[in-house]
Amino acid sequence: MRRLPFTFYVLVQIAFLFVHYPTTRRFPRILSFACLLALLFYCYTEYSLQSSGEDYVLGCSNGILLVTAVHTTFFCPDFPDRLKRAGFMNKPSELPFAQKLSWMTELAGNMRRIGFTRDDGAMNSATVDLNINKRDPASSGARRRFVISRVILSVLCLVVFYSTLLHRLQKPSFNPALHKSAHDGRFIRADSSLLGRFWEVTVWTAGTVSEMTFLHSTAAALSVGVGAFQPEDWPPMFGSPTHAYSVRTFWSKSWHQILRVPLGRSGAHFAQNVLNLDKGTSGFMTVQSITAFFLSALIHTGGDYAIHRNFGRSGPTFQFFLLQPVAILIEEIAIRGTRCVLLSTRVRVRIPGLAWRGVGYLWVCLWFVWCAPPWLDTISAAGGNVRTRLIPLKMLEKLA
Repeated sequence: MRRLPFTFYVLVQIAFLFVHYPTTRRFPRILSFACLLALLFYCYTEYSLQSSGEDYVLGCSNGILLVTAVHTTFFCPDFPDRLKRAGFMNKPSELPFAQKLSWMTELAGNMRRIGFTRDDGAMNSATVDLNINKRDPASSGARRRFVISRVILSVLCLVVFYSTLLHRLQKPSFNPALHKSAHDGRFIRADSSLLGRFWEVTVWTAGTVSEMTFLHSTAAALSVGVGAFQPEDWPPMFGSPTHAYSVRTFWSKSWHQILRVPLGRSGAHFAQNVLNLDKGTSGFMTVQSITAFFLSALIHTGGDYAIHRNFGRSGPTFQFFLLQPVAILIEEIAIRGTRCVLLSTRVRVRIPGLAWRGVGYLWVCLWFVWCAPPWLDTISAAGGNVRTRLIPLKMLEKLA
């Protein structure tokens, strides 16, 4: 495999940029999608970053680009004009080319912002707030405070990321260079106890959250600092962990929100237009959830292929993501059953909301401790959980 040149990566980003070209005609965007598809196929089959960890990240990132491009090109043909900012007369398709290019750059450069707005700390579906003509800029003080806060957050995330990486480098459960044991080609976890599995999931989660938040916060500080974006254009990458009292709210509110709109709308399109299910029914929501997690599994399969160079080891990936709608269904049954039991009893039982939340947090923790390690082990066995080029590895290896 040849090393991926930077110019090729730039071509991929340009193709993805023009998938969002605001026009009433679909041909230019379909042509851009075809170019993106060809470039990604060539990237997967011919190029590598010469590091399993970075290859996995690149493979998943390319999968995100592809799924987002499919959504904007085929499932939402009037996508650009749907994102017209309220209060402006011009639609994106009516702008001059220079302003179209600026609009596309804003949209493709910050996918986290699509379809979401801030409302009392919660992330709700809404029209995206894009800069089409003019809007009142934030004061210099507000911009300065935002930049400082994001720089501090980036530094804290970098400390957490390096700490988890140092742990990964000296633990056989993360670093394949340290373990020699294998059975039928399967990775053997060093510690299979409940506490060991819990620690494995916790370290991976902390490393992933800190890595993504660092990149997001750094880009936010730079773009707002130079005046290209406003502070409100950069909502947090992740929601609050306090919302993770159920598997549903973990994925919909706490975990990163980059793919919520394209995956959710793709699932809704399949349920409503292919299976003819009525929107809002239990069947509609179940099919939408299963479709969204299936597409998410396909995205992460791109990372599997990048490190294994075949799809034969993607079973744990599909297992993990397709188990998530099962957990959500179990939650719905448990909640409805408990509600019916409490309402049918003659004695009124008042259980504090904090107690319910505590039970929910315990359930979510046990669920991921049970279902996540087989998926993480497959990635770790190929070195996908250790970064070797984006960080000063030699210094960390000395510390380890």
